[in-house]
Amino acid sequence: MLGTARIVSTTAPAASDGQPLENDSPRQPGISPILRVLVIDDDPLIRWAIGETLRERGCTVTDARNGEEALRELIAAPEPFDIILLDYSLPDSRDLALLKTIGGLRPYSRVLVITAFATPELIEEARRAGACRVIAKPFEMRDLASNVLGAYREGRQ
Repeated sequence: MLGTARIVSTTAPAASDGQPLENDSPRQPGISPILRVLVIDDDPLIRWAIGETLRERGCTVTDARNGEEALRELIAAPEPFDIILLDYSLPDSRDLALLKTIGGLRPYSRVLVITAFATPELIEEARRAGACRVIAKPFEMRDLASNVLGAYREGRQ
């Protein structure tokens, strides 16, 4: 199910496998907060694998299985998420409307769209709608982790 990555975005600085994905430094309480990530995917195995991969690297991960849950999490979150990983095709959202809604609610969160339908047209449309990166399925978890950190760092520039 999870195979070789085909990342269809700008290149990102690579994070070493197992290294914390934090705000530029190793875990040091009070110096740099841990990245807060929302994973939105209807596949429980994908949510679990992404969550575990990012938790192992020091992220705080919340997940949602559909657009409705994602919006509840976004509204209820006491602080905005640094990164949002959004599956393009959800049971209640099969277009970029949810991406646009997320952008309106949390304009400073970096959104990465994950899709098995990464056509050049979709990639361009997703970028225009607010995605900072589009990642094609299947992908390697270590590559996803590197993209999360890269997207975060790009947003700080």
